[in-house]
Amino acid sequence: MNNIVVIVPEEYKAEEKDCPICKLALSSTADVINYKQNGCCKSCDDLYRYPNKEKWEEGWRPDN
Repeated sequence: MNNIVVIVPEEYKAEEKDCPICKLALSSTADVINYKQNGCCKSCDDLYRYPNKEKWEEGWRPDN
């Protein structure tokens, strides 16, 4: 049989696959890049973060 051993470092943390704001899957490179920079997908960035930059930086997030 196939004896495959996967070694995962203790400090490994899987990256998010869904936007924490809209709960939809990160579906493009732009979504992934935007998530890493701003904590949300590109659509949520355009709709919520950008118009509310100051509040966003203070921790505000829209209600779902």
